[in-house]
Amino acid sequence: MTPSEALRIKNEAIARLAQAFTNPVRLRLLGILNQGEASVEVLAEKTGQSGANTSAQLRQLASANVVVARREGRHIYYRLASPGVRRLWKSLQEEAAASSPALRELVRDWYGPLDPDDVAAARVLMARVVAGEVTLLDVRPPDEHAAGHLPGARNISADTIEAVVDTLPPGRPVVVYCRGRYCVLAADCVRRLQGRGVDVRNLAMGVADWEAAGLPVSSSAASRPAVALPENTTA
Repeated sequence: MTPSEALRIKNEAIARLAQAFTNPVRLRLLGILNQGEASVEVLAEKTGQSGANTSAQLRQLASANVVVARREGRHIYYRLASPGVRRLWKSLQEEAAASSPALRELVRDWYGPLDPDDVAAARVLMARVVAGEVTLLDVRPPDEHAAGHLPGARNISADTIEAVVDTLPPGRPVVVYCRGRYCVLAADCVRRLQGRGVDVRNLAMGVADWEAAGLPVSSSAASRPAVALPENTTA
């Protein structure tokens, strides 16, 4: 192999990986898959896309080895290919927030401040939840909560968050989380609860961040192994 051939192979591999992150629908799919495995049907419903388009975008991600899939009967399930993909996904979001003035402004005004030490703050939060000093709300869909959630978290639908205000322990601070720092669900719920006079803040961490920090995660759903499907498999 010549140096030019080696350079071509390297650059093509990098370009293929980078291209996987250039489509807004694929980015939404990755945000959901960061929570765990999901079927094509579930991913289509959550992104508001057709099954055909969802499958096409997932195949693009699979061709770049960003996701892997397994078949169960007539259904195909996808998940992130490796912890490295999760780290890359997080790094891309953080770099975008650092390099884009518009996104920096959005983060400041919409998502709220970030704790200087996420892990230390998370450990303190967990102790306060156990002690009954803080109410922890998970506003992700029920299937994501079942797959893995922070211990002690109460699952509340983001669509009905205001309806449960009267069921929250009076005078107790509330912490909300969803799919991660840049998930709009938690940010929106915080603003709506603040409008009802609740002392609330956004955790700014997702389950994947929490688990990566070595913190405990509760689950009520059995995990399934994922394997790459043959290249000619259609989703």
